[in-house]
Amino acid sequence: MTPFHIPFFSWLIAGLILAVFLIYFGAKRFRLLGQALCFISAVLFVWLSLIIGTHMGYGAWQSISDPPDEAFADGAKLMASVFAGWLPSGIFCLIVLLIARLIAQPRAIVQK
Repeated sequence: MTPFHIPFFSWLIAGLILAVFLIYFGAKRFRLLGQALCFISAVLFVWLSLIIGTHMGYGAWQSISDPPDEAFADGAKLMASVFAGWLPSGIFCLIVLLIARLIAQPRAIVQK
């Protein structure tokens, strides 16, 4: 495990926990519009946690004494998390939303 992973996973786990809370709260409390807003907010939080985690991870990795060459990447991972980070964020949040809807409103889904 490199020094990159500790800040990266710290930010990512914080974003995932916040997203799960938002989605579950939205599925339990709101109708479709509120659930959609909570879902979009959760995707943005996970996406932002990927971006910040990648940035902070590289910053921590570059600040150690005698960092390896991999610590000074060309920024491809950061740019990938900025431009394509919504995709894994959206997939994760969609799975959580489906599970939360099953838990929060099991009869409403079965009757439809």
